[in-house]
Amino acid sequence: MVSPKTQAEAPVRSLDQRMEALKHANDIRVRRARLKKDLKDGNVSIEQILSNPPEYASRRRSGASPTASAPS
Repeated sequence: MVSPKTQAEAPVRSLDQRMEALKHANDIRVRRARLKKDLKDGNVSIEQILSNPPEYASRRRSGASPTASAPS
């Protein structure tokens, strides 16, 4: 018999914590959109971004350890 998969539960957070996380995620989205627009408009080059990437451009989720997102 195959046991049903259990879903991982999200940590319990207060309303303030959830709102702060949403605010932070929105800020990151806005900054990434601005960076993409600057690339498209020619205000910044891909070489500049790749040589010194802004922290918000990484795909690492907040709370993740720096080594957790590094490829092996």
